[in-house]
Amino acid sequence: MVKKRQALLFSGVCVTIFYMKKLTCKELGGSCDEVITGETFEEMGENCKNHVLTQIQAGDTEHLRAVAKMKEATPEERSAMLAEYEKRFNDAPEE
Repeated sequence: MVKKRQALLFSGVCVTIFYMKKLTCKELGGSCDEVITGETFEEMGENCKNHVLTQIQAGDTEHLRAVAKMKEATPEERSAMLAEYEKRFNDAPEE
């Protein structure tokens, strides 16, 4: 569930502020310290995937190795990795 709060601004205008979570690419199984954000674990995963693909297209071999590691993992190992990444997401502070 995405947490949000409403703030009352000047002139009675009400806006909704969504909380974002932040983890690094490394914390999500990647190879760099780029900060990845998302309101949900799924959104963060998609943002991380897009980051990794961009880095690979730019010729970054470290990100390519991270993808290969995930692809070479057994289904059980992949599940364990994803569970760990989701735990890190859940434990990350909301900003």
